[in-house]
Amino acid sequence: MFYYLSIGTNITPELNAVRITSALCQSFGDVIGFPFIYTEPVGIESEHRFLNSLAIVESAKEPGDIKLMTNAIETSLGRDRTALDCSRVDRVADIDIVTCSDRLDFSLFLSSSESYVSSLLTVEKSLYVDLTRYGLPSTDGPTAINFNAGSGNIMVIEQESHGLKDRHIATFER
Repeated sequence: MFYYLSIGTNITPELNAVRITSALCQSFGDVIGFPFIYTEPVGIESEHRFLNSLAIVESAKEPGDIKLMTNAIETSLGRDRTALDCSRVDRVADIDIVTCSDRLDFSLFLSSSESYVSSLLTVEKSLYVDLTRYGLPSTDGPTAINFNAGSGNIMVIEQESHGLKDRHIATFER
């Protein structure tokens, strides 16, 4: 099953964006990651912009188990999920399941009611945030990535977004 995730952070966002990506790779192996963009907070009062992205992971686990895993990642990065207002305050990590499917199709992200999710699919490349100095390789679209535990680096596996979109590249079978 493919899980379509929205990810975001607005507390030291550049560093935490990389930490979220690394944690997803460590938990799920290969991840299709989209470039990060800055967005304004929605539904919370904050002076801090969010750094948001999308990701796709593959797992045989049930959605409830995946949500437990993503909550554990958020908690490990410092989010207090026990706070009553945890969904309305600044956060180091926010990982939501947009949808899940047995097929890889980027348009499934459009089922999200969050406005920034659809904008992440159509945003101009000039708005992508360069996180290379924080350890996340620069990309120009959806990219297959993995965390190389030996080197401690996040590695780009495949950056041919047209191949990912058209399923010409078997991203998760490496």
